[in-house]
Amino acid sequence: MAVSSDDAPFVFAEEPEQGSSVAVDRACWRILVIDDDDEVHKVTRLALGSELVLERTLEFSHAYSAKDARKLLMEHDDFAVILLDVVMETDNAGLELVAYIREHLSMNAPRIILRTGQPGYAPEHQVIQDYDINDYATKTELTQRRLLTLVTTAIRSYRQIKVLNTSLVGLELTVRKARTDRGAGVLSEFANSVLTQVHDLIGSDIDGAFVCQDTRPAQIDGIGGFADQALPEELSEQIAEVMLSERTLVQDNVILMNVNCSDLPSVLVIRTPLRLRRIDQQVLESYLAHVRVAFVNLALLRKLHDTAFVDDVTRLPNRASFITTLDDLVANKQPEDKTAALLDISHFADINDSLGQDFGDDTLIAIADALSAQLSHPDVECARLNADVFGIVGPAEQVSPERIMAVFEQPLAVRSHQLPLRVRIGLCRLSDMHKDGLTVLHQCSIALSQAKRSKAARFNYFEADYEVRTQERLDIIRRLRQAVTNNALQVWYQPQLDLASGRTIGVEALLRWQDNGNFISPAVFIPLAEYSGMITEIGHWVLRQACADLSELTALQMPVRVAVNISMQQFRQDDFLQQVTTALAENRIAPANFELEITESVVMDDPTVVIGLLEQVRQLGVQVAIDDFGTGYSSLSYLKQLPLNTIKIDRAFVMDIEKEEVASIIDMVIGLAERLNLTVVAEGIETDQQKKLLTEMGCHCGQGYLFAKPMPFADLKKFLNAFRPLDS
Repeated sequence: MAVSSDDAPFVFAEEPEQGSSVAVDRACWRILVIDDDDEVHKVTRLALGSELVLERTLEFSHAYSAKDARKLLMEHDDFAVILLDVVMETDNAGLELVAYIREHLSMNAPRIILRTGQPGYAPEHQVIQDYDINDYATKTELTQRRLLTLVTTAIRSYRQIKVLNTSLVGLELTVRKARTDRGAGVLSEFANSVLTQVHDLIGSDIDGAFVCQDTRPAQIDGIGGFADQALPEELSEQIAEVMLSERTLVQDNVILMNVNCSDLPSVLVIRTPLRLRRIDQQVLESYLAHVRVAFVNLALLRKLHDTAFVDDVTRLPNRASFITTLDDLVANKQPEDKTAALLDISHFADINDSLGQDFGDDTLIAIADALSAQLSHPDVECARLNADVFGIVGPAEQVSPERIMAVFEQPLAVRSHQLPLRVRIGLCRLSDMHKDGLTVLHQCSIALSQAKRSKAARFNYFEADYEVRTQERLDIIRRLRQAVTNNALQVWYQPQLDLASGRTIGVEALLRWQDNGNFISPAVFIPLAEYSGMITEIGHWVLRQACADLSELTALQMPVRVAVNISMQQFRQDDFLQQVTTALAENRIAPANFELEITESVVMDDPTVVIGLLEQVRQLGVQVAIDDFGTGYSSLSYLKQLPLNTIKIDRAFVMDIEKEEVASIIDMVIGLAERLNLTVVAEGIETDQQKKLLTEMGCHCGQGYLFAKPMPFADLKKFLNAFRPLDS
C-alpha cells in the first residue's frame, strides 16, 4: 500500500494474499466491513490490521452487499463497529441496511460508520440521529489516522454501551431478586453490582464505596482500596453534603454522586488514579441515572419488605418472617438438630400500664438486644411475634432453655431502671414429621401454654401426645358449652357435720356434669371452664340454683347453711356483689344461712381489693370461708385482715393427719382459728381415727365420705329428713 505518511489519503492498491491458517485472537474487537468494492476491504485491513485499540486487536469480517450483510448479521451479533458503504446495490442500500440493523434486528450496541465515495450521497443530519449512526466520512478524505480515530472512538462507545446494557440487566436482576428475597444481602448485592459496573465503565483500577444513610451512615460495599478499609474521615462531610444536596461533587480525583435522597439516602464514592475525563463523567452520570431508577425500586421493595417482615419496634424479624424461616427449614429438609422456641415475658402488660408504652417499647428493644447478644450465632434467628412473645430457632445446643433463661438471670437495664423479668418458654424439636412452619409454631405454642399453666416449670418441650390432649381439651370445652346451653349441669351437695354432736349444720354446693351417661370429673372440666371463660356464667348459675334450693329447704323446715365456691374470674366481675344481693332477695334467703367459699389464690391475687370486697359481703350478713387453707401462698399475714367466718382444712392434710409434722400444722391452724374466733371445717374425713384426732384437736366441723358423699338435691332432702334433729 503506497502511503506517504499517516495523514495521507488511502490509495486503493493491490494487497498481498494472506494465508488462511493464522489463528484468531478471541480477545479482540470484531469489525464488519460492508462495501461492494473489494479494494476498500483490502485497504481497510491494511490500515487497521496491526493496530491495538483499547488493548485489543481487531478482527475483520466482510460483506460485499447489503444482502450478504443481512445474512452475516443474522448469524453474529457481536460486532463492535460496522464500516458501511452508503451506495451498493441501490443508492440507499446502506441507509436501508442501517434501518434493518436498528429496527428489525434491534442491535443498538454496534457502532456504525458510514463511508461513501460519492459526496453527494451524504445522509441528512436527521437520518444520522434517527438511526444512531456514529459518524460519516467520504473515502477520499479518510487518512489512516482519521480512520483509526473514528474506529477507536466507536469502539469506546460500543464498550460503554455494552457495559451499560450488562449493568442494567444486572440491576434489573438484583431488583427482581429483591421482590422475592427477604435477606438483607440484596442491598449489598446491588451495591456490589453498581461498583463492579462502574469499574468496567471507567476502564481503570478505582477505589469505590457505596454508602447508605439508614439509621446511620454505613458503607454497604466497597472495591479496590475501599474494600478493606473505611472511607477517609475527610470524606464524611462531603458525603453528608451530597446526600442532602442531590448533586455530584468532584474534588481532584474523587467523585461523589448522589444515588437516592428520599427513602434511603445513598452516595457513590469513586476515587481514580487520575482525574476523570469529562467523557467518563458523562458516561458515569448516564449510568447513575439508571441506577437511581433501579435503586428507588429497590428502596421501595426494601420498605415493603420491612413492613411485611420486620418488627417496627425491635427491628427483629416479625411473625411472618419467622414462619417463613421455619417453612424454609422444613422444606429444605434441614430440621436435624434444630429447635424452635417461643419466649413469653410474664406480666409485660404491667410494665406498659405502670411505666408507659414508650418505656415498654424500650424494654422490648433491650430484650431483643440481650437475646441477640446471648444467642449470637449465624444459624440462630430471633424474632418478635407479638406484644410480649419472641420466637427463636437454630441449632439445639444454641436454642436451649438454659441459654435463653441466662438472659434473664440478672435484672435488665432499661433507662435508669433495673427490671427483673420472668419468662416462660415453649420449645419444639424440629423433625421430618413437620409439614410447615405453622405446624412448628403451633406446637411451640402448645408447649408454652403447658409451661404457663405450671406453677413451677419455667419451660416445657412439646411432646407428641400434647396435640391429642389439646384436641381432647377442646372437645370437652365444646361439649361443656353445649351442657351450659342445654342446662345439663347439676348442683350436688355434701353435708357438713358438727363433729361433737353429729348434727348436719351445713352443706357445700358442688358442680356435677353428666355427659352421655358418664360423669366428668370437676378436676377436669372446671379448669377448662376457667380457661374458656365459661366459669363466670356457670358460677352465676350455681349461685342462683343454690339459693333456690336453700329456699326450698327452708320451706321444708330443714335450715342449713349452704356454701358456694366462688372462682377468681367470678369474684372479679364488676357486678358480683349485685349478683349475690339479687339471688338472696329473689329467694328470700337469710344471709346468715349463705356462705361464700374463696381459695387462697383468690385472696393473694389482689389482697387489698379482695379484703375490701369481702368486707361488703360481710356487711350483707353473708358468711365467708377460706377454702383449701395452707395449700397455696402463705396467707397467714393476711388472715387477721380478712373478714372471715370459717377456715377449711384441705383434705391433703386430713389424709396425713397421723403424721406428726402434719398433725402439728393442723393443730396450729385450729389454734389460730380459735384465737381469731373462726369456725374450722376439715374436708375429706374418711376414717373414725381421722375424726377422733380432729375432735381432740378442737376441730368444730367436718365433711367427707365417713359421713356422706356428695348427692343430688333430691337425695339431700331425704338425708336431711332422715337425720333431722329431735328438737326440730
